[in-house]
Amino acid sequence: MGRYLSSVDWDTLFTVNFTADTIWTAFSDILDHAINQFVPVKVVRPTTKHNVKHYPHSIKRAIGRKKYLWHRLRDNPKCESVRKDYKLAVPK
Repeated sequence: MGRYLSSVDWDTLFTVNFTADTIWTAFSDILDHAINQFVPVKVVRPTTKHNVKHYPHSIKRAIGRKKYLWHRLRDNPKCESVRKDYKLAVPK
């Protein structure tokens, strides 16, 4: 890739293009071509379900309740009853 970029006639690039937009377009076209030609493509597979955490129903319910209370507390931070319920929720 270095040899390819060294072989580009940069002086001509800057003398032929007169505005910043045309210089940028020509420069980015050269870099895009170099990247497409010399940088290998890596195929990324989608993640499988082996990373998913499986919790018992009671823990899922406790997490959901705490999340629900957090949203209620965030919407109304001065409500003492919601604050008390949130603090008494299972700490997870």
